[in-house]
Amino acid sequence: MRRLAAFFSLLLPALCLYGQQYGLRTFSLEEGLPSATVNALCEDPEGFLWIGTDQGVARGQGLRFEVFDGEHSLKGASVTALYSTPDGRVWCGTRTGHLAYWENGSIIAWTGTKLPPHPIRA
Repeated sequence: MRRLAAFFSLLLPALCLYGQQYGLRTFSLEEGLPSATVNALCEDPEGFLWIGTDQGVARGQGLRFEVFDGEHSLKGASVTALYSTPDGRVWCGTRTGHLAYWENGSIIAWTGTKLPPHPIRA
């Protein structure tokens, strides 16, 4: 009887701590991601989800993604860091140490101070 009481005394708090459940949504190449290897995530002020992958960066709102890769001013296609600013820019850092940012519909290579050729992380 003591064991049964001890069992329920441990089980009851676990049931109370069940908590809130979150919906999980997965994205794949079928939705337009350039790669299944995801290195970075961020959300911009407009609600777009940005995903940095080994093959570039993608922007989307759920159903489909628009891909921006090396042809869009990303000097290294492997995006390792993303950062969204309140003014709407999204900064992309690459494995080769390059920076670019999204502004007014296009990705622009940063031409400021030269950075060492090391991966940029956020």
